[in-house]
Amino acid sequence: MQGVLEEILKNSCLTKIQLYTFLIKKGSLTGLSKDDVDVMNSIKARPSGEVSTIRAQARRNIKSAIYTLVILRATGALGEEELRGVLELGAEVNRLLSLAPELSEGELSEIMEALESAVSSMLF
Repeated sequence: MQGVLEEILKNSCLTKIQLYTFLIKKGSLTGLSKDDVDVMNSIKARPSGEVSTIRAQARRNIKSAIYTLVILRATGALGEEELRGVLELGAEVNRLLSLAPELSEGELSEIMEALESAVSSMLF
């Protein structure tokens, strides 16, 4: 997983294993690194019941995050503009990853600072 996604994952409600288990089920893994393949192989080596449990935890965490956005929007704490900003941030990270899968430490730091600033401005 590229550095940007690793950094974003640290601030998300998912663990790396939960994310990969969910992505494997969704079939949405692209541009895998050797580390990604290693994580996927470790998931495939687990008993199916354990994988199902991890996937259920991932779905529950994702569902909670979506409900959080819905309640913030419904109560007016998150406006349409901010919600659109969340989608735009995701699209921008996707675009950056497709342009440069491996980023330098400086580029990664710059992206994470911009992302943190954008997220913070949505909340305060």
